[in-house]
Amino acid sequence: MNISDIEAENSDISVKTKLQHVLDCLEKPKQVHNTINKVETLLEINYNTPLSYYHPKIISIGPYHHGKNNLLSMENTKYKYLNNLLSRCVDKDRNMLDRFVEAACKMEENVRDCYGEVLVNIKQDEFLEMLVLDGCFLIEFLLKFHFHEVYQSMSMANWSIPLIRKDLLLLENQIPFSVLEIFYSISQIKEPSNIRDLAIEFLSNGTITSIPEQYHEIVPYHLLHLLHISLHPNFASNYNHDHVSTSSLLLQQIPFTWILSWLLKYVSGILNTNTNLSTAKLVPTAVELQNSGVKFKTVEQQDHNFLNIQFENGILKIPSLIINFDTVSLIVNLLAFEQSRADVGSYVTNYTAFMSSIVKTTCDVMALQSFHIIKRQLYNDDDVVIFFSRIGDREIRIWKEDDRNYLDGIIQKVNEFCNNPIYRFKVMVKRNFNKSKVIITLISTTAMLAYSAWKTIM
Repeated sequence: MNISDIEAENSDISVKTKLQHVLDCLEKPKQVHNTINKVETLLEINYNTPLSYYHPKIISIGPYHHGKNNLLSMENTKYKYLNNLLSRCVDKDRNMLDRFVEAACKMEENVRDCYGEVLVNIKQDEFLEMLVLDGCFLIEFLLKFHFHEVYQSMSMANWSIPLIRKDLLLLENQIPFSVLEIFYSISQIKEPSNIRDLAIEFLSNGTITSIPEQYHEIVPYHLLHLLHISLHPNFASNYNHDHVSTSSLLLQQIPFTWILSWLLKYVSGILNTNTNLSTAKLVPTAVELQNSGVKFKTVEQQDHNFLNIQFENGILKIPSLIINFDTVSLIVNLLAFEQSRADVGSYVTNYTAFMSSIVKTTCDVMALQSFHIIKRQLYNDDDVVIFFSRIGDREIRIWKEDDRNYLDGIIQKVNEFCNNPIYRFKVMVKRNFNKSKVIITLISTTAMLAYSAWKTIM
């Protein structure tokens, strides 16, 4: 065999090796990257929201806030909880810790890829220690909450639990949920058997005990994503591009509706009142909705899902929303998460766009407060307006670009109701019926309609 033959054979082997490598890569399951991002890296985010809404106050989870001085006090607690979890495991030998570390080593590359930036400042040993410590702490903490042991095992005041819950729902303060599932499987804890239900019980403060079966196939990226899944609104009842009500179809066939529309403008001119709605991009404001005859009603949701808005028979039902630091923090982090991932839906974005459309002034806030739809804590009416206005313009722009808006059917029905001249005329008459000009106009118009009908019949 000469040199050229050897080179040709080596070339064939090289090509085969490269092709086989590509085929092997294709056979491997695709790893999802960048599921946990820093808010500052989301260049399109423009809420003018203080970064304090995205940063933990009591505990760090994951690498972004790891080692910060104001969070170090909880590190000792993490070690205590790790020891508690090892004692709780079915197999209590010292090899259990080795199993956690071994699993973390196997996951390290994939876990690092989940973060939106290269973690060059965290070496392997430090990263693995953080992963085991944070993952085991979360599992033990969730177990203690489930078994009502959280206050017995450590000096934790009642006020600290909501702070921990808030910190665990920050986009920057996450580890992949797959880490929790693998660690939970290693621990061989039999009850509860499902780490998802265990986590959602704490994150929802007991209002949600399990994920609906239809969403079981969705694999959560992290705890914030898990709560996002649990808030999934009922698309079937709201989403309907082709909805046209029966009353609307009938009204389109009644000639006197045109006369009524003209009469509405004519009488409004006499009374110097304005019946035109503002150029709101989605729906009129709360005050304008009331002026159009829409009635508000709060909905007490058993699962506290604030996204389930309904509209039927002129009644707009909106779940109660408590406006405080925790709520604002949760909403802006859910918004940031939806922006960072195109595959998770945009229903929180849709909700905030809708709310920012009906809340434009303090009068709108007061109108919703009177029906207990908005309950503010540590905020005044101006703060509520500012919050919704900051996120509103951008969310409405995204709304127009997204074809998966779960509130489309609601918006269509609300605007259809508000633009119905019969409803608007009834509201105007009810408000101004004591004015003599309205009475005279009504009598003359009724006579004109009666005469027109008589002429048609004859």
